[in-house]
Amino acid sequence: MQAILRQFEPLAQVTCRLYPTPACSRTVVVSGGIEPLSHLAANLRNSALTPVALDWLSPALAKYLDLPATYALAVRFQSIAAGVTEQIAQLESMVATQDSLQLVPVVADDELWTGAGAVLHRLNPGQSVGGL
Repeated sequence: MQAILRQFEPLAQVTCRLYPTPACSRTVVVSGGIEPLSHLAANLRNSALTPVALDWLSPALAKYLDLPATYALAVRFQSIAAGVTEQIAQLESMVATQDSLQLVPVVADDELWTGAGAVLHRLNPGQSVGGL
């Protein structure tokens, strides 16, 4: 009976972990068709790369963010500078094997994510604004 009651005991301990702010943060945007981007996303998920964010951008959202108005994949890496540079180089080599994909330079990493978040969080569930 006691074993059964122990299953329903309240949570008594919580472990919280704090991580330092990453030294370097860079985002790479890859634009192209849905099929090649889907293959890239699958290959990326199955690779040793460790992006902290991997988000799809619709053509309307990409245009709003001053990117080419096509489907795109935004890939963000955060770590020490050398690690970020190496991971981006590996991603670039993955993209180079796909003729239909294009790398889009992102200068302002934080502005891209802040802009996308501002658009997406102002929408109510099921609401669409300007095709976003």
